[in-house]
Amino acid sequence: MEKRTLSVRNELLKKHISDYYIIEIESEMKEPILVPPLGFPVLHFHYGEPGDFYNYKNTGNESVFIGQITRHIILKPHKGLRLLGVNFKPYGLYNLLGIKPKQITDGCIESKYFWDEEIVDKIRQELAASSDTQKVDIIENLLVPYILQPDTSSNFIYDGMVDEIIQKNGLLNIGNIVNGKISTRTLERYFDKVIGISPKLFCQILRHKLIVQLTYEQQKFDWQDAIFLGYYHDHSHLTKDFEKFSNLKPVQYLRVKNQYSKEILNKA
Repeated sequence: MEKRTLSVRNELLKKHISDYYIIEIESEMKEPILVPPLGFPVLHFHYGEPGDFYNYKNTGNESVFIGQITRHIILKPHKGLRLLGVNFKPYGLYNLLGIKPKQITDGCIESKYFWDEEIVDKIRQELAASSDTQKVDIIENLLVPYILQPDTSSNFIYDGMVDEIIQKNGLLNIGNIVNGKISTRTLERYFDKVIGISPKLFCQILRHKLIVQLTYEQQKFDWQDAIFLGYYHDHSHLTKDFEKFSNLKPVQYLRVKNQYSKEILNKA
């Protein structure tokens, strides 16, 4: 399996998109895999061999928008998979395309319902026959016309608060972010509309993602380190939180770690 990260080239799109990535799988992957929540919505375009990648009923495998995921999900990567992903910033899907993430929280929608099927098919064909640089151009040419439509410029204050939460991996008090600038209720309404989940859950997801990343980055990860570093109050708190997102105890998760999750968590 190979993952290549591609930078956003259009300066205006950088306000909405973190990066792009390409995943290519050359070998057989027999077992479904467990993938953690990332804290942001994504857009996928498939242009390789067809397969049953998503674990959603009646969902095609051509191109989908995936909203905020609040639990680990099961995916089925397959030999011949060719996937281009667009990693939106948590507020990017709404600010750029006007899609409300709440409508697809813990789910997805085929992009042919946003664009038409002919456009999606054309994009997939172009991606299959292009270099990495050309792939970025293809995607950006598709997305650039949506800049400032709808006008979400009034969200910049709240978007900045989201950036601060991300920078601190969710390890902060929401009251410190608000800091008298706006009411907590106002921030909650923004999150409901633009992010798709509550500020509290968003912080918990980021913290959980941080811990999962550490299990991949450290060859001999010690769960006690997560407590000593102040991420959790005690082992009970850690276990309860981990089970909430994965339905697994922390030590059980080590047995289902996989290369796909390792790659998508890299710099995510």
